[in-house]
Amino acid sequence: MQLANTPSLLPWSASLKWAGLLLGMSMGGVFDGIVLHQILQWHHLLNAVEGQPWPDLRMQLVVDGAFHALMYAVLAAGPVLVCKARQDLALGKADRYLFASMLVGFGLWNALDGIIFHWVMALPHIKMDAVRPFLWDLAWFVALGVLPLAIGYRLRRAAECPGGPVSRHSKAVAASLALLIGGAGWQPLRPSALAMMRDGLSARRGIGPGLQGNRPDQRQGSVR
Repeated sequence: MQLANTPSLLPWSASLKWAGLLLGMSMGGVFDGIVLHQILQWHHLLNAVEGQPWPDLRMQLVVDGAFHALMYAVLAAGPVLVCKARQDLALGKADRYLFASMLVGFGLWNALDGIIFHWVMALPHIKMDAVRPFLWDLAWFVALGVLPLAIGYRLRRAAECPGGPVSRHSKAVAASLALLIGGAGWQPLRPSALAMMRDGLSARRGIGPGLQGNRPDQRQGSVR
């Protein structure tokens, strides 16, 4: 027996669903790479791997670059799927459903990244030089994994039901989450990491401490 008051869900296509998920997951990976690997320089992808050539900073940057290239490839699939789902865009709440799916994908990426890479495989921690790295892993897992995943799921369910706008509470939580994600990237650069990169570049250009005796003033002194 079917209840008369049971609303039918909007018929969103699989292309629109996967477009949001892939866009969100790729944005999660790009956000991880830009904020943690480059701006804050808290870790690189294979920081915890021992043995040559992995400890070399140049090799770590190559691996990070390959990771970013993979994320951009996943990101490129999102707009293709959006074009395939263009018939859905004419329906109401399509933009909300797409945004909610992106939020689910963003949280899903950070949750899987935390479980698989940071805990199970123990490749890098979120903050490698932290006194208690597990607490940083847990905080990142909850704030940027579980929280956006739960909010995105709720917004997505609301966008699947015809009629009835999204509640103000959900909008406020989504806006707070956006501020949280944006604020996570606002941190000062680590002087030690910058010094390490500067020394590495200096060594490659041939101006390291071991080559200081080749300066013109020192060569003139030696002639005297």
